[in-house]
Amino acid sequence: MPGIIDIQSAAYDDRHRSGHGHIQTAARLHWMERSRTPNLRPLSSANMAARQFSCCMGVGKSDPTAEQRHMPPITYCDDEMMAYRSARKTFQPGERVVFDEGYRLAHLPLVNAGHPAVISEVDGRDYRNGTYEKTRYALVMPISADAFLESDQVQALELAIKSSSFAPKIAWELCERRRLQLHATLAGGVPETDLDRYAAVVQDLLDRIGSISVCLKGPFLGTRNTGRIYFPVYPQKIRNEDAFALVQKSIGVSATKLYLVGYYHMRNELDPLETTELAELIDQWRDRIVVRTTIPFLELLATNDDLALSARTHAKISARGTPRVKR
Repeated sequence: MPGIIDIQSAAYDDRHRSGHGHIQTAARLHWMERSRTPNLRPLSSANMAARQFSCCMGVGKSDPTAEQRHMPPITYCDDEMMAYRSARKTFQPGERVVFDEGYRLAHLPLVNAGHPAVISEVDGRDYRNGTYEKTRYALVMPISADAFLESDQVQALELAIKSSSFAPKIAWELCERRRLQLHATLAGGVPETDLDRYAAVVQDLLDRIGSISVCLKGPFLGTRNTGRIYFPVYPQKIRNEDAFALVQKSIGVSATKLYLVGYYHMRNELDPLETTELAELIDQWRDRIVVRTTIPFLELLATNDDLALSARTHAKISARGTPRVKR
């Protein structure tokens, strides 16, 4: 399972295949209402930085403009348009969460290096304890940590997970370390020689369609990278098409219909009872929208590990001016 930055979001682990911003009006009003009451959780220094970044990008600004008030309502892709159903892992009674090879090679060494299931290296692959020497690039949808972590729904879900029997098996400290790197991959394995072309093509598309709104739904455990819990992204429809599929088409890669924000990572495998509890929690939350936000820019990221702990921004691609096509 070759890799770059959450590439399962782009090709769900087919790694050979070559965001932080304005909350929508309803979400903004909700944010304003929440500002009158105490926060449900204290802000860490990382989260405070995320809040400051989001404010710079327009979170919590004043009333919408007349143009915004007359914009047609945003509609999002549904499960019929996406590939989440076929990629979702299901469990039979008595089954348990067992880490798969991809997770053991690319993630577990960075989550729990002393775990006996860690695969330190594989012949013909450049992974060494979860990292690789040659930098890899990906086109990603970043999401504001502020928009994500200050969501009432995300906080309620996290409280449910922390109250579960499997909570001690989640690497909570990794959530803190990665909160400023939250993203879903749109295209992984971008050749270094194509970086400028990707940036120019995506820039032209965003100038035509504008910023892309998304909603994230409840937790997702997939058939690959078992051990990692994601939040699936449902982009808005533009001209009745998946907005991110338009991005992928513009750079010449196949539409994946999978855009996953990896967040929770398991330190240890779950026993059957813990697995049943996780499966029930996922079923309870899977159709709930936990975050709505607008992604004002996409990024080309460079990294030397699949958790993006070493990630740095190669290019930030923002929409400029007024969209020139009907949304």
